[in-house]
Amino acid sequence: MYTPNANIQLPKAKIKKILFGIKTGVYYLGPKDHLNIYSPKIISRVLSQNKFNYIKFVHLKPIQSVSGSRSLILKFIKNIWFYVSKVLFLFSFEKINFDNLFVIAKKNKNLAKIKYIIC
Repeated sequence: MYTPNANIQLPKAKIKKILFGIKTGVYYLGPKDHLNIYSPKIISRVLSQNKFNYIKFVHLKPIQSVSGSRSLILKFIKNIWFYVSKVLFLFSFEKINFDNLFVIAKKNKNLAKIKYIIC
């Protein structure tokens, strides 16, 4: 499952509003194709309530463009953000996550039968 991280998207939206003001056609909470955004706490709760007993947040390497741009500077910043987020996540014992949320969830203990949820 992939969803933007609400803990990051909401502060980012506030910063965009302060810097650029409110403009028509600007998506302050991230891409317009994400109808729902979750925090790690909420998505874990929703999955647990639906009897998923294995919930693991993972970090996937970023796509090597930023909103279709081929800018090397933006690509560099995106990659630095990814590695800093991943290191912070690991050193915080998986408590701090500044990356988008990528979740592997399954309902049974058999590792060969992982049930993925796609949003």
